[in-house]
Amino acid sequence: MSSPKISVIVTAHNYAEYLEKSLDSAIEQTHDSYEIVVVDDGSTDDTPEIIREYSYEQPDLFTSVRLSGEGLPAAANAGIEAAEGEYIIRLDADDYFDENILTVLGSYLDSNPDIELVYPDYYTINDDEEILNHVRLPKVGQEVKLLNRSPLAAGAMYRKSAWEQLGGYKESLSYQEDYDFWIRFINKFDVHNIN
Repeated sequence: MSSPKISVIVTAHNYAEYLEKSLDSAIEQTHDSYEIVVVDDGSTDDTPEIIREYSYEQPDLFTSVRLSGEGLPAAANAGIEAAEGEYIIRLDADDYFDENILTVLGSYLDSNPDIELVYPDYYTINDDEEILNHVRLPKVGQEVKLLNRSPLAAGAMYRKSAWEQLGGYKESLSYQEDYDFWIRFINKFDVHNIN
């Protein structure tokens, strides 16, 4: 069997309440060549059982990694290390994807070999899944405020080779690992926003 084109990296620490919705959104993608790598970073709730169940039901799609509470940067790096895809997209366990995100972003990277990362706009919702806000992210270079918030947590897809060149996420950081990674990324590579 050939390697998947895209690896979805799901990081979870005590997110059992949201995890099934998140994993279902990853399973229901329209793209035909992807894998899901789930990293449980020492959860003490039902997260490990949920991951086991999904891995059992979809063994060809799921890979799981268990850590002992090493933090989000280490969990993201461990998931990406285990990934076989050419493209990486992270999905936090309390978020979920539109069914076409892998197709849209993957096709963009396929068609634009000079772009190393593509990031979409996104929606914020409430507990009833009602849309609260449509967040339209500016394009890099068009607004300085973009530096105030990294779009990586909102479904950015990037080439694994770029992650390797940057040395991954800095595990010494206890928070804002995505912001640090984003700043290092845009200083080295070309990125693009699509709706």
